[in-house]
Amino acid sequence: MWLGRLWRLVCGSLLVVALAPAVGCASHPLLQRPPVAAPASSTTWLKAQDGTRLFARLHATTTRPKGWVWLLEGTGGATRDDDDELISALQEVGFGVAQFHPRGSGYSDGPRGDVDDFQKVHDDCDRFAAFLAEHVQGAPVFLLGQSAGGAMALDVMRRAPAAFAGVVL
Repeated sequence: MWLGRLWRLVCGSLLVVALAPAVGCASHPLLQRPPVAAPASSTTWLKAQDGTRLFARLHATTTRPKGWVWLLEGTGGATRDDDDELISALQEVGFGVAQFHPRGSGYSDGPRGDVDDFQKVHDDCDRFAAFLAEHVQGAPVFLLGQSAGGAMALDVMRRAPAAFAGVVL
């Protein structure tokens, strides 16, 4: 009796393993562009060395800002308006907010969540850091990393510590 059950279990398991690639484990192509369009207002598109479009957006204050907060979101987020409250709160206390999405994240182009060479992400962040430095007019810049953006914030800070007044994870 138990030998029959064991045999059915083994045969059933082999059938599942044999059919899985055909029915449920097929690979899906990666999206190359964001699933939603970027907001049109105050958006700047930077070009990476390889031509990839990179989303950048500066949220200025009505007066000279006390400083700027570079918001580094995780790889899958930032294509919603869920940061609006945080951006508004920072602006209300006198900070400008800089948003940037490296390749494959947020509104930037590139395979979603799949980076074949992390040096490209380093280069993307360096390109935005130079862009931001041109626009902040000497005001202090703080990095704020959310989710996987926390790891990116630490990496950006490690590579150019003098450029930033602090980091929030």
